[in-house]
Amino acid sequence: GDERGISRTVALPDERIEPLVNRVEQEARRGNDHATVDRERGAVTFTLRTRGSEVTEPDVELAGRIDAAVAEIGSGG
Repeated sequence: GDERGISRTVALPDERIEPLVNRVEQEARRGNDHATVDRERGAVTFTLRTRGSEVTEPDVELAGRIDAAVAEIGSGG
């Protein structure tokens, strides 16, 4: 990412993508934030940006929660 947005693409088996997207959406709602989700076969990309396409502290915090969700769900947890 850069000052306009944070992105992370995660390659996972298709059956783990939906649980990951659900978790990220739940975490975003919990923090009153939003993640743009782009799905493709075997991968999903999350993009975070707020206010005029700039990155804010809540975006950085959500990125950390996305990392934790990827670690848990990506490992089958």
